[in-house]
Amino acid sequence: MPIISRIRFYGSLINSLQDADHGVTSILLAMKLVLSCPQEANVCSEIYAVLKEFHLRMEMAGHLSIYTVQSAILVAMYEMGHAIFPGAFTTISTCARYATALGINEPLPIQGKAWIEQEERNRIWWAILILDRSINIGFRGRHLCRPDPNANSILPVDDDAWDQGILPENQSQNVLSIPSLKNGRYARLAQAVNLLSQVFRHISSCEEVLRLDLDNIAQLERTIFALEHLASFEERERNICCLSSIAICYRLSHVASNHKAEYLADFEEVRFYSSIQLKTLGHFERFRNGWGSLDKFPPLALDWLYRTAVVHVFLAYNAEPSKWDKEIDELKEALEFVSQRWRAATHYLRLLETRQAVRIPL
Repeated sequence: MPIISRIRFYGSLINSLQDADHGVTSILLAMKLVLSCPQEANVCSEIYAVLKEFHLRMEMAGHLSIYTVQSAILVAMYEMGHAIFPGAFTTISTCARYATALGINEPLPIQGKAWIEQEERNRIWWAILILDRSINIGFRGRHLCRPDPNANSILPVDDDAWDQGILPENQSQNVLSIPSLKNGRYARLAQAVNLLSQVFRHISSCEEVLRLDLDNIAQLERTIFALEHLASFEERERNICCLSSIAICYRLSHVASNHKAEYLADFEEVRFYSSIQLKTLGHFERFRNGWGSLDKFPPLALDWLYRTAVVHVFLAYNAEPSKWDKEIDELKEALEFVSQRWRAATHYLRLLETRQAVRIPL
């Protein structure tokens, strides 16, 4: 997630050479941590332990800055990617409290000479929301530490423009604005998470008026796949990796389909899941062939691969022998490949094996 201003960071880095800055130190350690690839038995590495203790000491000393929050966000990404729980939950909650203490309560319009600083604060707000919603997918959104975006919530600007310090023309787009073909991958991810928040609100509600019916689910699916198509198109046209937003779109389709299943005939359900599986593997192969480096595989996409495999394991329970074996093996192979970078994939593979052996329902 592009949450650190290169212009501001490089300036702070030069200044910190003369005067020690705890915030800069913490963000440098966090960068080193999130880029590391620990052994399975040692995900709680020495640098991880040092950084967690450093955060605690800064908190005890009353030192809090933008860099402190950004550092904690990177730690949370590391914890999610390597299945360090409940550490990931508590770190995300800490990020939310830090942001509140710094007055980062909602994304605000960017303008004037200080637009880069405000954009950075907006991106921090979205990053916390993205992590908060992503980690709560399995809990149906009942343990959120950040409120939902509203109609006026400002989206992040194009990533290239922000990195170059160029204020773009469409700097005040909100979540209801008509998407453009040059929103940037982070804005696209924010749009996907906004949809995820809407789904959480519906499925967690006890009010009949908010519950999803077949028409609402159909409309939601059209919106999800329109956003996925737009992200895929921008990925190809601009040669940027939008896998996080694409993954959340497909994960959303899984959540919606669970509520649609009662309305569908068995053959319709199978056809829907088959199409999702084909598209999932297509996106993964495009990533592996086009981007290659595992360092670029986002931890937010791990759950997408796993849930797609879970659905096919479930379909295999009542199907002809070996009917879904090929699809399940391909998804397992994808998780095996990603496990070289993110150890959470190894845990997902073990869970899949357990599901196949014990026949756990969806």
